[in-house]
Amino acid sequence: MDIVYEGPMGQTVLRDFTAAAVRLGGGGAGTVYRHPALPNLALKLYNDPATAAEHAEKVRAMVARPPRNVKTLNGTVQMAWPEGILTENGVLRGFAMPIVDFGHAWTLQQVTRPTQRARRGIPESLRLRLYAALNLSIVLDGLHEIGHYVIDLKPQNALVYDTSDSRRSAYVVLVDCDGFQIRGPDGRRHDATLATPEFLHPKAATPGADGSVSFDGRSINDNAGLQDQFALAIIIFQLLNESLHPMSGRETGVAALPSELGARLMHGGRFYPYGVKDNPYIKPDSDSIHTWFSPTLRVLFDRAFSGDTTPPRPAEWVAALRELTEPQTFECPNDESHWMLGNTCGLCARLDHTAKPLAPTAKPGSVGQVPMPPKRPQRPKPAPTRAPTRTWRRRLKKTLLHGGVATGLALGAWQFMPPEMRTQVEDGAIAVVAQVSDAVPVIERALRPAVQRVIEQVKALSRNAETTAVASAQSPSPVQTAASHRAAPKDLPIVALAVKDLSVFSSPHFADKEELGKVEKGAKVPARVHDAGWYQISLAGLSGYVPRSSFRVVGYRDMDDCRMGWDARTAKPSLTCRTKTGTREIIELE
Repeated sequence: MDIVYEGPMGQTVLRDFTAAAVRLGGGGAGTVYRHPALPNLALKLYNDPATAAEHAEKVRAMVARPPRNVKTLNGTVQMAWPEGILTENGVLRGFAMPIVDFGHAWTLQQVTRPTQRARRGIPESLRLRLYAALNLSIVLDGLHEIGHYVIDLKPQNALVYDTSDSRRSAYVVLVDCDGFQIRGPDGRRHDATLATPEFLHPKAATPGADGSVSFDGRSINDNAGLQDQFALAIIIFQLLNESLHPMSGRETGVAALPSELGARLMHGGRFYPYGVKDNPYIKPDSDSIHTWFSPTLRVLFDRAFSGDTTPPRPAEWVAALRELTEPQTFECPNDESHWMLGNTCGLCARLDHTAKPLAPTAKPGSVGQVPMPPKRPQRPKPAPTRAPTRTWRRRLKKTLLHGGVATGLALGAWQFMPPEMRTQVEDGAIAVVAQVSDAVPVIERALRPAVQRVIEQVKALSRNAETTAVASAQSPSPVQTAASHRAAPKDLPIVALAVKDLSVFSSPHFADKEELGKVEKGAKVPARVHDAGWYQISLAGLSGYVPRSSFRVVGYRDMDDCRMGWDARTAKPSLTCRTKTGTREIIELE
């Protein structure tokens, strides 16, 4: 069969689609393919023509009105959003969407649950989960601002990019977007059809006679905003609090607990044990660290689950969680896998080892959607200082006021001063000016040598800055791979680099060498890896440090397709390369 792709740049006919396309995956509703004519797109065809007909108007509305944050500025996919439609004989059969790198991503459920983190080698890092919660809030905020809603928001329907690429580490990706509630360009609402009881807002749920919880299409779509905000609060609570559901807990004997979490949600805040006030009906789980949350976090969670208020909007979570990412304030001094969500590290307090530092674990890489500074050694916290906002205005106003008062008093005193006293004051002022004038040449001769020495030192430091400055150690990203390992010899160049930016050779210790004039863009140079951000190169008998952003790795010995990373197993930098036979190996670097 021939499929026609209709996208932003026009139409493309995909001849003999089933023979040329490669199947990537699929489910009950449709199958996803990749076609050589559209290598950068994933093509979803609905399995049933009736399903395609049901989704036809919604898919066209999604193509016509996408959110502004489908991709980041660097091209990383944040939503598997339709970019064009696929038709056969003029009838919609599916849609095209950006390709999501499933091979380097975890589901949000895997990141949330400790057992799955251990099974899949996901870093045991509360900092990583904090950024996943923050980035999920950012993506939802962009979706909601245009009037679209997920409805069936749950950890299984979102992905988190792993830490193998620091440019997108902890980015969140929403999938199955054709199941969302969509507001079309004409204002028409295209409803969602699925929801999950454990994440249903009470206004969107229907209780059953047997204690079960169900939903109908109208209730979940009429309360779309509340539903997404409520489900987001549950997911954030689970990410930050050891995967605990906000309605999980222990009986107190006062009232029987419904067996299903969805049924507990129907009772509002009656079975919510993690509030600021104690709940007589249910006790918190013993693994919970909620008591060490910041006051802002606790108030937001109480608003979401107390039953009598509206859950916080995604933008409110963004503001609250962004504050907690400041490493100088919230980095745990005892364990690098921990992170403080308030004034105290809850994980340390729960494990009762705050006085005994633990050996550091593998560091999580920097994350994408929110810029995260690299983790650095602990430094003493600076003493609090007054905010500089408008300080100069206050000082100027105060100076002018005092000066005006002093001038007024002086003029009044001069006006009523006897003539003899005025003469004495004038003579004294003239004498002071004369003494100061005599002292200026003496002071200048005394200070000139010292000032000259300082100027020479500053010039020397400026000339040597490029040779002496080495970036502080950053937090390389763990490489999640099952490849084999081998150690690189210390007495040979470690990697071959291709020059991307010749301006790195303009520093003083390189620029005056004629041999460097032969270096062209793309030329290969030997180098050693110094740390996460720098290479140490030796070229034309010279050695110096250069930023990794100015080069790309092109090979190591008999290998190619190399990429820098961090080996969580050995806690050392590593180079992942493909050998001549097609296998991948990790080279441990010193």
